[in-house]
Amino acid sequence: MFELRERHYGSRIYYGFCGNRLIILVAAGDKTSQEKDIKIARQRLLKVKKDK
Repeated sequence: MFELRERHYGSRIYYGFCGNRLIILVAAGDKTSQEKDIKIARQRLLKVKKDK
């Protein structure tokens, strides 16, 4: 899993790969919700990989 961060506002978008497919994980936020957002994004990526 990877994080794309916009520096000015601190917004973050999480993404990962399943094989050669890019998976954008709908769990984005800022520094205040980062830990929760990472947990949600990680769970979603694992679900995508499991359902593959």
